[in-house]
Amino acid sequence: KVSEPLTLLINKMTEFNNGDLSIQIPDSAYKEFSEISISFNELIQQVNYLLEEKVNNERQKTLLELNFLQAQINPHFIYNTLSSIRFYVEMGKNREAEEMLLHFSKLLRRVLSRSDEFVLLKDEIRHLEDYIALQKMRYANSFTVEFLLDDNTLGAQIPSFILQPIVENAIFHGLQVQRLIEIKVEARVSNNDLYITISDNGVGISQEKIAEIFNKEVQINKVGILNVHERIRILYGDAYGLTIEENKPTGSKIILKLRYYT
Repeated sequence: KVSEPLTLLINKMTEFNNGDLSIQIPDSAYKEFSEISISFNELIQQVNYLLEEKVNNERQKTLLELNFLQAQINPHFIYNTLSSIRFYVEMGKNREAEEMLLHFSKLLRRVLSRSDEFVLLKDEIRHLEDYIALQKMRYANSFTVEFLLDDNTLGAQIPSFILQPIVENAIFHGLQVQRLIEIKVEARVSNNDLYITISDNGVGISQEKIAEIFNKEVQINKVGILNVHERIRILYGDAYGLTIEENKPTGSKIILKLRYYT
């Protein structure tokens, strides 16, 4: 009479200790065992409640961090676009300013109407093309952009607004050299991961600068590379993000590693 409920209690506690949080101990006819069973069941319920609360808190923390990082990117490109438009207005080039406003309105409409964190790669490329058109008007004959995208990547889901800051970095750093800057945007799938590479033949990025970019203690760099890296890691995990390499014979290469979703 004593060993049977005691054995049951020990077995249930062992299951709980092994990670089974769904168990419940049936009530016992013996008062002492009944009180233990009730207390143990209440303990399991409390553990499950605390775990669920922790998961919800972590999810909210992640969403807040994601929104914060994203907010740091969107105003950045808006500010630079408005500066470009103001440049033409101040120069009295109204036709050019009107054309820039057209591209800017298309960009802004996508930002304000965006309801999803993820977009198709082909839609992100359209957004990028509007941005490139704006910068080509400001820096005529200074750079070119070539897209080399595998067909199976166009329908891939990627985080929105992650390519523009990288291309922006290539453009503005490329302006430091006295030659045409050639930028390539490539996308391919390998081992169920999506790799997007943005390379240029500009001045390159030194190892010291790379270390500075990924140093969270340093003020976030002007082109939002760290923001893009952190967004990817939040969404996919620490195995994903971006890396910066030398692009031989000159320039830099930034590789974004994402999970491949369609």
